[in-house]
Amino acid sequence: MISNQKVDILDCTLRDGGYYLNWDFKTDLVQKYLNAINTCRIEIVEIGFRTFAKGDYYGPYAFSTDNFLRKLNIPSNIKLAVMLNASDVIHRNNDINLTIDSIFLPRERSQVEIVRIAFVAQDSNKTIEIADYLSKLGYRVFVNLMQVDLISQDLIEETISKFSKVSSVECFYIADSFGNLDSKKIKEITGTIRKFWTGSLGFHAHDNKGLAFSNSLSAIELGFDYIDGTITGMGRGAGNAKTEHLAIELADKNDGKYFPDALFQLVSSDFSKLKEKYNWGSNIFYHLSALNGIHPTYVQQLVGESRYDSDHILSAIKFLRSEKAPVYSFEKLTRAISGISSSKPGEWDASDFLVNQDVLIIGPGPKLKYYIDEIHETVLQKKLKVLCLNTNVLIEKEIVEAYVTCHEMRILIEADEYARLDKKLIMPKAKIPSFLKETLQYQEILDYGLEVTEGAFDIRSNGCSLESSLSLGYAIAVATAGGAKRILVAGIDGYNKSDSRFDEVEMMLKRYAANPMAVPIISITPTLYSIEKNSIFNPELFCREINNE
Repeated sequence: MISNQKVDILDCTLRDGGYYLNWDFKTDLVQKYLNAINTCRIEIVEIGFRTFAKGDYYGPYAFSTDNFLRKLNIPSNIKLAVMLNASDVIHRNNDINLTIDSIFLPRERSQVEIVRIAFVAQDSNKTIEIADYLSKLGYRVFVNLMQVDLISQDLIEETISKFSKVSSVECFYIADSFGNLDSKKIKEITGTIRKFWTGSLGFHAHDNKGLAFSNSLSAIELGFDYIDGTITGMGRGAGNAKTEHLAIELADKNDGKYFPDALFQLVSSDFSKLKEKYNWGSNIFYHLSALNGIHPTYVQQLVGESRYDSDHILSAIKFLRSEKAPVYSFEKLTRAISGISSSKPGEWDASDFLVNQDVLIIGPGPKLKYYIDEIHETVLQKKLKVLCLNTNVLIEKEIVEAYVTCHEMRILIEADEYARLDKKLIMPKAKIPSFLKETLQYQEILDYGLEVTEGAFDIRSNGCSLESSLSLGYAIAVATAGGAKRILVAGIDGYNKSDSRFDEVEMMLKRYAANPMAVPIISITPTLYSIEKNSIFNPELFCREINNE
């Protein structure tokens, strides 16, 4: 049973929920949210991160600058907080005070009242330095120990003993980053903390195992002063404890402080639509990630991609478990989704396949349909050798030299289509599931091997080593091993630059360009990738001068 102690809900929807919207919330939604939060009588809103310039586009709540915050209509009863990642400051290798001064004004000139510093135990000493300086600037300072569910009791004890000796920190938060805690473990950790820490305590739950709400109630029963929530649980990975549920539970406590009815319209309309679109919340994959100490962003990326089915996601989780993945790494994600099983060298030697030919690799980009007639005509006139990625209904199979595929899941999904093509298939036989071999038994399969190796783009006559099982990279390796003089590509439009798959393809192309065997790659239809561009409509595309460049 929850006691009548005063418990403050800290709502961090715009900060933690930003992982789904790139911190780019619409102004009208934010205003509706702030008004509802204020009417609910929640006093602290963590409006976003306070961080530095990134290498890609992020919305304003990733930076939460004072200039931007002044443009918002903040109800007077709401205290604004921002989160600062200690690692962002530490890794800049500059003087800590100067680094903080570059993004924080003195408190009296700022819209922000509270700064919460997220840190890992190993960065405790530097985090204390950051806290001390922010306190001198006039801010209330909370610290947020991440991944508390993965670190030892001894390390928790060592960490909290350091913070107990400083006066700059008002509240010590623990974050169940992987959603792996239960009430027993929370009680154990709290006992350790209370040996040293007499100040305020805060709890940030994640819902990987569906325990965020019950764990938050356990923290309240143990005397925690601040509990985090987000509207509908919107947050990275499986999300967080739901603010509306916490407000309902506490409505009759805390001297009747909270008025949860104010949130119901916001929950049932705006945020329910967002949840339907982005699908946060606990599921079996997040549960497995929690049990195996896998960073939830891996699962969020996998679940968010419609091209990955449950078998593929489970296979990736199995790989990440063996690799130990408590910290998110794009490189490790690409390895996890790349077709993890080991491969054997291929039985087919590609050396004489495409000697001194212009090879056209055709991908599945949606803009391909605008150029398909010109492509067909050009292929016939110029006698181009065409490699088609996977199956493509837009391409007349008569002009295709071979269909190319290399990922187990793609082979599985399109096996029946391949069986009906009556054309050469280039694929690594080691990637063909055994139960599909009968389906493909009458097809002419050119067995070009594929080995997935971190950071690789190596080309051999009978196979290649690549970072991941990208069909484009595999087809480029085939064309190069076959002796192509140029590789033209069409229908390789490119994913949105904020999509992790864009980076995956871009990195693959850079690795190929650095290979001594690389030949020119030219996109003849529009593409976002950093490769040479020309046009299928350019009459000089096949002039002698260009061919001899």
